[in-house]
Amino acid sequence: MARLTLTESELSTEPGTNVTLRYTLANESETEDRFEVRVEGIDPEWVAIPVPVVKLRPGESLTESIHIKPPRSTESRAGRYPFTVVARSLETGETLERAAFLDVLPFELLSMEVEPKRQSSGYFTKQSTFGVTIANLGNTEVNVQLFADDPEDACTYQYAQEWVMLAPGQQRTIALQVQPRSSPLIGTPKLYGFSVSARGVDNPRLSASTQGQLEHRALLTPAALAASLLFILLAFVWYMLRPMPPEINSFAPSASTVQEGESVTLTWSTTRADSVVITDGDRIWAQLSPNGSIKVTVPRTLTFSAKAVNGVGQSREVKVTVTAVPPTQIPEPVIKTFSISPKSANVGDTLTVRYEVENAARILLQPIGLELPINLTQFEFQADKPGAIEYRLIAYSADGKATDARFKVQVDQPSQARIIEFRALQSGLPIPEEGVEPYSRVTLEWQVENAARVDISPGLGRVNATGSVEVFPERTTTYTLTAKDANGKPVTAQITIVVKEPPTAGGVRSDSGGGGSAGSGGGGG
Repeated sequence: MARLTLTESELSTEPGTNVTLRYTLANESETEDRFEVRVEGIDPEWVAIPVPVVKLRPGESLTESIHIKPPRSTESRAGRYPFTVVARSLETGETLERAAFLDVLPFELLSMEVEPKRQSSGYFTKQSTFGVTIANLGNTEVNVQLFADDPEDACTYQYAQEWVMLAPGQQRTIALQVQPRSSPLIGTPKLYGFSVSARGVDNPRLSASTQGQLEHRALLTPAALAASLLFILLAFVWYMLRPMPPEINSFAPSASTVQEGESVTLTWSTTRADSVVITDGDRIWAQLSPNGSIKVTVPRTLTFSAKAVNGVGQSREVKVTVTAVPPTQIPEPVIKTFSISPKSANVGDTLTVRYEVENAARILLQPIGLELPINLTQFEFQADKPGAIEYRLIAYSADGKATDARFKVQVDQPSQARIIEFRALQSGLPIPEEGVEPYSRVTLEWQVENAARVDISPGLGRVNATGSVEVFPERTTTYTLTAKDANGKPVTAQITIVVKEPPTAGGVRSDSGGGGSAGSGGGGG
């Protein structure tokens, strides 16, 4: 038995702030127990339990803390949240629950953006439309009013909607029409900077603002227009007619160092070139495109030269060097040891693979496709299907070479039978550690479920699924309870009854056997 109490049943906090709940867990049973503690009813991301598993000796009690911190976001809605603190015994399965409430306090925060940041208007299109996006970043509903102005009062502003109601986490985009009060026919462009803001209706201290710009252009500027057109025309004619030699803008290999016999890609780009010529002293690649790449083999360290050519002439020579080094010899992988234990297991059991591998860049365990760490020598995994499974350990080197080793494990389906209880008592109490006197009366009690047959050995044979029997052991005896399900799959439990050695002086020791028995556990199970 156990007892769970809370220091308080009602907590309150603002999102982003931690609140601590203390609980006391007492073990009122006569055996040591471990309890798993968790919180249900609120987002697990809000909860931190420093000691998730509490270990208590008989009669011991312990007070621990649970930290609750809703994130400062719109998902942490203001309101009351009922939750439950649950402590479950890992030994008996006993579950304790205590209810509590968490009050999440409201907070208010606004965000504003205007898109685009800058618009332009002209003589015919005087009005420009901006999108004003306002977002409620708090956890409670707010009602805001929108405003807009500029320092010179040079523009007029019209919102599609001046009052906006926003739920937590909601954002809305409201159209804002901005128009200059004057629009000259001739003149230079003028830039108007304006501010847009929002203020809470119920809480005037709640506000947000952002900036935007409107550039208004006159219809034309005759002198500037004429001068610009003339300048552009002359510059274009001069640029198109001027004769110039080509230029190499870039010339580079894909790698500056390679192994002997490997390939690199030479890439180049030019200006005003008709073709490109590349040579390495022995080989020549001519009539290459002005911009492109070519893949070449590097048998040794080479210097590549490139020139661009057109009808006017050729460019300066650009050189790059690619260093070739002897190829690196990579040793083949070696599997020194490979084993899996146990050799026989049930589905769901943990298997331990032990291995020792050299020169491996990657280790794979098939047929389960498990990649094993190369810096470890053992790893655990679960048997997931029955049968005589042949596991294959494959070690790969850095250049892809592989070697393998095999190991077979017999995996069976676990028995459906379950032994709930199997114990030995003397006068209703557990057997003392020092043992019992020879021929003392000892009661064996058991309880089994999902069993087609139950046997106790030695000497008792087939028994009922639930029962008890009295035995009178002469010497230390180990009793084995075997329960088999409908498919004959066994599960066992053992009890050893220690019998004290009889005194030798003044008496004769009997060799008549292991003691008699009587009880209610006989019969078919």
